[in-house]
Amino acid sequence: MKIICINLRKMTYIVFFTIMILFAFYPAYFSKISIIDKIDVFINLALTFVIGLLLIKEHKSNLLVLYILFYIIGSFSSTILNHGSIANAIWGNGALLFALIVGLYEGYKLNHIMFEKVVYQLMYVLAIINLISVFLFPNGMFADDRGIYDVNFFLGNYNGYIQYLLLALICGYLYNMHAFGKMTIQWYSLFGIAFLFYSKHLSVTSCFGLILILLYHIFLNRKFSRPILNLRFYTIINIVFFFNFVWNPGSTGLFAPILNLFHKDITFTGRTAVWAWAKEIFLKNPLLGIGLQNSQYIFEKSGDMQVYHAHNLYLNTLFTTGILGFWALLVMFLYVSHQVKKITNAKSRYFIEAIIGILMFMSQFEAYNIKFIFFLLMLFCLYAEYDRTVQPRRYA
Repeated sequence: MKIICINLRKMTYIVFFTIMILFAFYPAYFSKISIIDKIDVFINLALTFVIGLLLIKEHKSNLLVLYILFYIIGSFSSTILNHGSIANAIWGNGALLFALIVGLYEGYKLNHIMFEKVVYQLMYVLAIINLISVFLFPNGMFADDRGIYDVNFFLGNYNGYIQYLLLALICGYLYNMHAFGKMTIQWYSLFGIAFLFYSKHLSVTSCFGLILILLYHIFLNRKFSRPILNLRFYTIINIVFFFNFVWNPGSTGLFAPILNLFHKDITFTGRTAVWAWAKEIFLKNPLLGIGLQNSQYIFEKSGDMQVYHAHNLYLNTLFTTGILGFWALLVMFLYVSHQVKKITNAKSRYFIEAIIGILMFMSQFEAYNIKFIFFLLMLFCLYAEYDRTVQPRRYA
């Protein structure tokens, strides 16, 4: 009877956190299925309520949770003052974002190996379903409401797909290190799934990031390279890139040989104009930015460029939440970096540092969903907190 109760409780946790992650990283095609789209609000309300009860019962939390809460309050204040999308500030980037982070915190604390496995396997399945949809619907499953991305598959357009792949790769790495002490064939197959997809619909940023992750894992995560390839090195590279190519885009010609390989021009597919526009908007609203606006507002404000974000995470943060929001993001990064340095398993520590560095560089070209960014920051922070360093143990 005791074993049955334990297994039932374990299954309840698995189902709960699977639903939480699935609806937090909502497959784009679900929005086209009316019944799922309708119950989405109710499921998220229920999840937020349950997670809120867990937080009240706990009476304590991780410091990063408080930093994220500060960011949410700042974002909400900016949105109110700029007459932006109140619904998005309260709900999508407010209650739901906070519930996801607290849910991750509670789930990881309950059973960190099980939580890593749930996210890993769920994202793996979603990645496979998306790849199947590419071959079944080569011209796309649907066009989005905005008419920009004509080719959308199960998980949306090709630029958004990388977030699911990275979640699978990262959670898979953490789980495999905890459970087996090495990577499995299933984990390596994610790269095959990714390159099959991107052979059909090229995304230079995503491909470049995946290649760097694979190269680092196979060749560079060694004792001879660790003194050089660390967070300090990655941070310096990203700061130099941002101020020389994004903030003052006058030296993009240095990347011409690489861009030519992918048949791209030195404007990074028109991004330099978008960066200049976002910078101009930020300088007019430096303290709080323009707040969270609906996509149609940004689309119209961008004119002929027809974009919905700044195509750079750092500029987009300055653009929407100003210096205060960017400061909050910077403090989170510094806090997580400090926690990651405490990981005593050298292989895991430097792999996580490499992931952060690569993601920082990819964020120079895309403004990834803030839920995805905060989820990863919290995950790395919790992994450092629950670090198992002596012997990898098999998952029971």
